[in-house]
Order: sequence, then structure tokens, then C-alpha cells
Amino acid sequence: MPSNSNPHQKSALASPYVRRILLVALLLIGGFTLMCFTGWLAVTHSHVQDSWAMVAFRWLFPVIGAVMVVAGFVFLNRPVGNVWENFEASSDDEDADEIVSNMDGR
Repeated sequence: MPSNSNPHQKSALASPYVRRILLVALLLIGGFTLMCFTGWLAVTHSHVQDSWAMVAFRWLFPVIGAVMVVAGFVFLNRPVGNVWENFEASSDDEDADEIVSNMDGR
């Protein structure tokens, strides 16, 4: 089993961007799934003589799915906090900074 000694690669899933996109994907996929499957089942298996409690139960899961989809879009539009400490320049980048500062744009 190969060892991974790079601390930045070990915490790749701990990145706020990765966590946010996984949360958004889970909310959108799960919400659409709940709305489509349970919504379809609520329509196809409903009966005119269902009690109000049964009607409310049939609509509970599609409503939860809709709330999940809305929450996914809300989280998609929210900004992720600044995590600049993960993007610190290494010693190899000092040479690149000198090259960039000496460029004349040609």
C-alpha cells in the first residue's frame, strides 16, 4: 500500500470547496429523486377516498424533496469562506515571482 506523505493531499476531501460541492450534489440529486419517485408514487397510488392524514403523508416526501432542491440551490449560491492558507507559495515559486516581475508583456 503506497504511503501518502503529502499533508495537502491527505486533506483533499477536507477542502471547503469539495465539501460544498458534495453537499450541493447530495441535496440536488436526493431532492430530485424524492420529488420524482415519491411524487410519482403519490399520484399513481392515490385514491379518492384517502383520509387527510394519508394525503398529507403522500405529499410529505415530495415536499421534503423540494425543500432539499431549494437548499441545494441556496448552498450553490452562497460564497465559500476564504481559505488562502492552503494556497501559500512554496520556495519554488520565488523564482517564478522574479520572472513574472521582470516580464515586459511581450
